[in-house]
Amino acid sequence: MPWPDWQFVEHASWLVVIAAGIVGVIQIGLVLRELRKKANIKVGLIMPDGVRKPENFSAHRTIAAPWPASGARQSDRIKIPFGIANSGDRSAVNLYHELVFPAAIYSVTAAEGEGDVSRDGMGQVHIVWGPVDLHPRSGLTHYVFLHVPQDTTDATVESTAVFKDSTVLKTTLKLDFQARTARGWGYR
Repeated sequence: MPWPDWQFVEHASWLVVIAAGIVGVIQIGLVLRELRKKANIKVGLIMPDGVRKPENFSAHRTIAAPWPASGARQSDRIKIPFGIANSGDRSAVNLYHELVFPAAIYSVTAAEGEGDVSRDGMGQVHIVWGPVDLHPRSGLTHYVFLHVPQDTTDATVESTAVFKDSTVLKTTLKLDFQARTARGWGYR
């Protein structure tokens, strides 16, 4: 049996090493490009009759609170949509969204079957949704139902979003309540 030409084997092995090195550099470049992609999460209040895009989310909204004509201690139930969207290039994996309402707004619930509602020691109401995977160019709407207590004209809601491999995103949202009765508009 003849011995192989060792010079040929040596040259072939160098070609394999050079080709593998080129493929390895390309693979490292692709991995680094993927690591630079980020989820861009935006939270806010959804404005009525507006296009539901992250650019249209607002940090402030005035809401007409319907009051019964009989002089009740709180308004009728109000439905408020809160939006969360991902306008980035990467999915937000295991996303949790939390809203914290002040103690003055004591009657707060989430849409049926959604969100975990709890009250802390200071009387604030916490609603938490998640975990969900929010993919690029997608969003969610979380509906909250509340009753406005008498003599409450505004509320500050803390919105927090956190997901895997991210920092905590906190946003302060402002709600102004305008009373509406059977007689017309005005402040109570």
